[in-house]
Amino acid sequence: MWIEQLRAVDFTVAYEVRAAGAAPGSPAAVTATTQLAAFDIETQRLRRLSGPEREYLAQWLEA
Repeated sequence: MWIEQLRAVDFTVAYEVRAAGAAPGSPAAVTATTQLAAFDIETQRLRRLSGPEREYLAQWLEA
């Protein structure tokens, strides 16, 4: 899993799934992405990611 895109209110997580027991470096059986957004439940609105949240997610940005 890694972060593919990091924006003001959302980020995209990319991931690959390999068969059980697959050799390291073998091709992925499935590749996918999921877009997640920061949401304030009280106001029922999207919210900007905070500085610490962005820093945390940036650790896994694809180079």
